[in-house]
Amino acid sequence: MKTRIIATALGSALALTLCLSTSAARAQDGPARMGSMGDTPTETRPVRPNRALLVTGAAIVVASYTPAVVVAATSERDGDKWLYVPVVGPWADLADRGGCRGDCGEEALNKTLLVGAGLAHIVGVGAIVASFVVPEQRTTRVALAPTRPELHVAPVSVGRNGYGLGMVGTF
Repeated sequence: MKTRIIATALGSALALTLCLSTSAARAQDGPARMGSMGDTPTETRPVRPNRALLVTGAAIVVASYTPAVVVAATSERDGDKWLYVPVVGPWADLADRGGCRGDCGEEALNKTLLVGAGLAHIVGVGAIVASFVVPEQRTTRVALAPTRPELHVAPVSVGRNGYGLGMVGTF
């Protein structure tokens, strides 16, 4: 009987010491912001260059510049040599063409293709420049800060007539 009282007194003293040594929670220590990746905390931040705009602009420039270079390399017309110059080349070639003589059907198509190539070059270069101005919103997972271990001790009933201590904690 005397052993049981001593054990209970020691257990109560230990429980009281552990309860008093835990830190209080502060209102500023809120949970991490949850994003769209489930329960993992995420952070969204602007990143430059905007990869989608950069790749799209580069693809437009390459897709419109490649046929222009092929025409410049294979054409016997002196004005078509301007097509080696991106962005300015189609407009200079268009200005160098002048009016048509005789059948204008093919020349009208050539002028339309030059305008299309010039506009595509402008749109592509504009998208590349915009990729450095308009930031991409990149969401990344954030590592959680390590939590301090906590231990909670409370008296519990064990069996019909026994008493003891129960402990719950996070580590």
